[in-house]
Amino acid sequence: MTLIGPTLVAFLCALAVALAINAVLPYGATNTLSIALASGSVVAMSQCLILAARPRLLEPLFGGLDRMYRVHKWLGISAMALMIGHQFVEPHFKRWTPETSIGELAGEAGEFALYGFIGLILVSWFKRLPHLNLEIPYQLWRLSHRLTGVLFAIVAFHQLFTDKPIAAGTSLSLYLNAFCIVGLCAYAYTEFLSRRWLRREFEVSDIVRRGSVADVLLASRSKPMRWKPGQFA
Repeated sequence: MTLIGPTLVAFLCALAVALAINAVLPYGATNTLSIALASGSVVAMSQCLILAARPRLLEPLFGGLDRMYRVHKWLGISAMALMIGHQFVEPHFKRWTPETSIGELAGEAGEFALYGFIGLILVSWFKRLPHLNLEIPYQLWRLSHRLTGVLFAIVAFHQLFTDKPIAAGTSLSLYLNAFCIVGLCAYAYTEFLSRRWLRREFEVSDIVRRGSVADVLLASRSKPMRWKPGQFA
């Protein structure tokens, strides 16, 4: 596994934290810590959606699609941990900026997104609980996992409209807004475009059983798949 990809995603999250510290430090240590945690979480979530789109140009940086998905999983876990930390260390900017109705709505939306993400994480971990014979069907798990993009859209709304004394043109705001846009575009591509552009139709032409192993032979009915021997698919 090459370390270029994991190092890059970690650097982008760390850069968000650094920009947050630089922008919020004049408003107190507690506010700085809270916004730093939130900024790292937003960038981590955005990168989760970007990697979920399976961009071919990024695969070599991780050593293959399966390893890229492994980083995707840990990005999700990290984003959740940072989000929970942001919730516990709640920022207070009343001294520097007035409260608005849309800012209050954005704050409530952020809490809703947090609880939604916790619910999705619990669904993802449900199969791992020991001593339980219950199992969530894959299609149901897949449907719940696809809701992460909707929750991320709520997070983007939260970070854009919540009341804070940070100007829209600061480096932190521009950085987070850019990741929100790219993350949402990646989610839209995954959900609505890739299914039509990347889908390959195959027909099972034969099944050969060799003891406990079954060889399934597939005949392409559309554009053939390019592959290399031993490649993950």
